[in-house]
Amino acid sequence: MMQSATHDRAISLVICTRNRAAALPGCLQALAATQYDPRKWELIVVNNGSTDDTDDVLHSFSHEVPFRATVVHEQRPGLSHARNAGVRASRSPLVAFTDDDCYVAHDFVGRVVDAFRNSRYGFIGGRVLLHDPSDAPETIKEDEEPEEIAPHTIVPPGFIHGANMSFRREVWESVGGFDPLFGSGTRFVADDVDFLGRASLAGWPGAYLPGPVVRHHHGRKPGPDVAKLRTTYARGRGAYYTKGCLNREMRGLFARHWYWNLRLLVHQRRFPEAMNEIAAGAEYLMWNLLRPRPRQVAG
Repeated sequence: MMQSATHDRAISLVICTRNRAAALPGCLQALAATQYDPRKWELIVVNNGSTDDTDDVLHSFSHEVPFRATVVHEQRPGLSHARNAGVRASRSPLVAFTDDDCYVAHDFVGRVVDAFRNSRYGFIGGRVLLHDPSDAPETIKEDEEPEEIAPHTIVPPGFIHGANMSFRREVWESVGGFDPLFGSGTRFVADDVDFLGRASLAGWPGAYLPGPVVRHHHGRKPGPDVAKLRTTYARGRGAYYTKGCLNREMRGLFARHWYWNLRLLVHQRRFPEAMNEIAAGAEYLMWNLLRPRPRQVAG
């Protein structure tokens, strides 16, 4: 049974998972090696409707570690629903996310907490390195130089990855949480950049900082899997840019940014990705018109 987290923890680390019982042990073992005061952080794992042995794996792990580990259930499919459930279950002023196929560095939690000693930052991201060198170099972020992003600007897709994303809880509250129309398990990914983009538009500064590190063990090899992945991300970008273009105050900026992104794809002869972005933009318009009015999820 989920219990309320105490208020003296500096940070809550949230992981969302679905039917990954076989892969979870590697992720959890890295978390068990975390070198940070176990009284000052908590782990929240959101089981997003798994039908395998995920619950057994998680409950066994929660009794073996010195830090608080809570299992939350969110039956509604979609990563944004799961992310929102994880944040709602937390009570710490800082919330960090990684993925169930990632291995956090032993100093990850401490690095994130230290980064937010800069009181200007509302959100940050860190490095996402490739765990298996035989995997395709996709869904990673290896930049070693920090980069800040000013408020009221576009957060470019890929600037911060959801596998290494942290923010102040008040940011999540101020923007109404993650949009359920985005995220794995829905028609459009890009739940991370959509959330951070709305945070920036709401006036929160952010930064990419190379200090917090996770290693991504995604398992995709060069070939058809990569082509499918790029199509998925192209569709997410199209929905993200289209949503931005619907913002009356920012539509000009988003339209220009999207134009140059499409132009770059064409120049690189990545025509399928360009077409998928445009098609997904039109699809997002349709689904945005059809869905019920969004309600505030924070609280």
